Amino acid sequence: MANAATREASTDDLSALATQAVERYGPEVCGYLAALTEDRELARELWADVMGELWQSLPGYRGDCSLRTWMYLLARRRLQRYFSNGVRHRGRPLSQVGDCSALVVRERSATAPFLRTDVKDRVRHLRSKLTREEQELLILRIDRRLSWRDIALIEAPVALADAPKALDRRCAQLRKQFERTKARLRRLAERSELLGG
Repeated sequence: MANAATREASTDDLSALATQAVERYGPEVCGYLAALTEDRELARELWADVMGELWQSLPGYRGDCSLRTWMYLLARRRLQRYFSNGVRHRGRPLSQVGDCSALVVRERSATAPFLRTDVKDRVRHLRSKLTREEQELLILRIDRRLSWRDIALIEAPVALADAPKALDRRCAQLRKQFERTKARLRRLAERSELLGG
């Protein structure tokens, strides 16, 4: 009887955690997916799958990174599967996701949280000329302001989470890649006269 009560409390705690995560980070993760797929409807479908994966993965979540970083990690994995197979693999049905399923449905039908302006559209167009990896790095570092450690963990959590020296090396590599990407974006902007140069 006590074990059943403990399991029920644990499930309630996980449900509350998943609900808070979806409310707090859902729109930005969905925006990340939309930026990389360039398809809002597809991004919302993938986002719902990511939320299902979040629900499934919470019992094994060790807290090596923030919940926000964990959600980006799950989103990146879902994107990789989508891009490598060219088809969408359906995740766990929303009816099995738990209490956060209503939030997923609400978020899926909500308007994208970012505004569209002429300059933003032009910057978005320039970014589209970068590789998907370069775009992702800009989104995670500039738009989402994630730390180098978090970005490294999102990219390779299993290999790096338990190896501090490898994590430090990857952070240094990401910084260099970021500088090269910024330089490339600047050249594209100058050519397009976005910077007036």
